[in-house]
Amino acid sequence: MTFEQEETGYAKTAISDLQGAWQVLRDQVVEEFGFEGSDEIIELIENVRDDYDGALEAIAEGKAF
Repeated sequence: MTFEQEETGYAKTAISDLQGAWQVLRDQVVEEFGFEGSDEIIELIENVRDDYDGALEAIAEGKAF
């Protein structure tokens, strides 16, 4: 008898990456209140967007619960 093992590593990583990217963005916005460091904030927003897309992909593939 064989048992199928669910892939949980990718789902947890995708959601963890999203959470981490969001936290880094939040911290940077708080630190640079007034948005004088717009270039770095834009880069961080792009990181959040990439990780968000990865999390949505994991959910669509049934790899996130």
